[in-house]
Amino acid sequence: MLKILLIFLPNGFQNPKKIHKRAKIVYTILNNCYLSSSGQTDYDILLSQFTNNKMIHPDTEIQFINDQIGYGVVAKAFIPKGTITWALDNFDREITKEEYANMGIEYKSILDTYAYRNNRGNLVLCWDNARFVNHSFNANCLTTAYNFELAVRDIQIGEQLTDDYGYLNIDAPFEAMEEGTKRKTVYPDDLLKYHKIWDKQLLDSFQHFSKVNQPLMPFIDRKVRELAILIEQGNYKMDSILENYYHPES
Repeated sequence: MLKILLIFLPNGFQNPKKIHKRAKIVYTILNNCYLSSSGQTDYDILLSQFTNNKMIHPDTEIQFINDQIGYGVVAKAFIPKGTITWALDNFDREITKEEYANMGIEYKSILDTYAYRNNRGNLVLCWDNARFVNHSFNANCLTTAYNFELAVRDIQIGEQLTDDYGYLNIDAPFEAMEEGTKRKTVYPDDLLKYHKIWDKQLLDSFQHFSKVNQPLMPFIDRKVRELAILIEQGNYKMDSILENYYHPES
């Protein structure tokens, strides 16, 4: 997988000696000026996250779960409700439908396994460990309409970070691993069915946004940060998770 990953990185990232210089360039592009509670600047955090191959929450790691699931993303430390657990960043690769159609079967197989579909119908391949986050009908992380995910409940040490693949615009239904839930199968239109439930969970999680440590804050656009605070304060109506739905007929 490492060799495949390097293909999708911009020229120069294969050379560790160029990481520091490139990270400065990325920081300039992002143009964020956040100072964390630990006194770190955006640049300090950005460089640390990049060198650790994580735009997913830094207190996570890849672990083998079991033969049925394979590998997953597991918390190395307590991650409280309301924490940003993943953010779309400039290194994530977006593949259009035309690009996908012209790829060989080997590349398509990788995308079919690790990518998700955005509301434009394009596939997004995360360059970091986020591509190993598994499905759960009782997911502890949910995506927002703002290109980041939130922990919708406290995540304990050793617990998997999970998403509900029902909002990832899958192509075809699949039967998921038994969890003792009413839902047994993930469908392409689950977002249309369950967005109100997920919105309620997200809105509740936004109430903790400024009260918890946010190591991924440098990857969030300044305007989105301000919007998140307004949502937390009840001064802005949260955009629905339904904004992520891809209408195939469009």
